[in-house]
Amino acid sequence: MMSSRSIQCCVTVRGRVGSHWSHWLGGLELSHRCLETGDEVTDVRGTVPDQSALQGLLKRIWNLNLTVLSVSTSPGEPTGGRETGDGVPGQG
Repeated sequence: MMSSRSIQCCVTVRGRVGSHWSHWLGGLELSHRCLETGDEVTDVRGTVPDQSALQGLLKRIWNLNLTVLSVSTSPGEPTGGRETGDGVPGQG
């Protein structure tokens, strides 16, 4: 059974992505930082509703010809599906 939780994600890409791309990337937050090597990266961070939306985000990043350095995810808030207090959907 699929979970009905949103997904917190952070996709780190090489280079500086202008803030005007935020809307096209689902309204997610764009922040910039420098690595110890001096290379600049952009973190695309926020909440997506599900795995399909995360895949769509990654496809848009691909379409911009950006190099993905890392993807990290964690469960977001429940979106109204059947879930028990122990975090296991549909069991309890």
